Amino acid sequence: EPNQRMDGRQVVAAVESGNYAEFRKAMYPIEASLRDRVGRWVQRYPQIQAKIGTRITIADIVEETFMLAFDRYNDWQPEMFFGQWIETLIDPAMKAIAHAPEGELETISFQRTWNKM
Repeated sequence: EPNQRMDGRQVVAAVESGNYAEFRKAMYPIEASLRDRVGRWVQRYPQIQAKIGTRITIADIVEETFMLAFDRYNDWQPEMFFGQWIETLIDPAMKAIAHAPEGELETISFQRTWNKM
């Protein structure tokens, strides 16, 4: 459960302006619950779980999930709670990292650096 309410207007404005950094800020209320969910989900991917803490972090998977949510925002159907929809993106995020870990981790690193600017 998110510990704060999300600002839907902030999410929409960030997506419409193509501003991932603002989108990411809007995701803060659900970040902790997503991190917990990812921590449990990673057990389904032994090849990723084996690299947790050495090459891949839970934070990497959370970031990949948020990046997918940003890119696929227009696929979200309002009949589903937004946080639940984001959780449906955990599995595609895991698959992307499992399929091309170097490329995905580089993209995540680049995005984090860009967000700090």
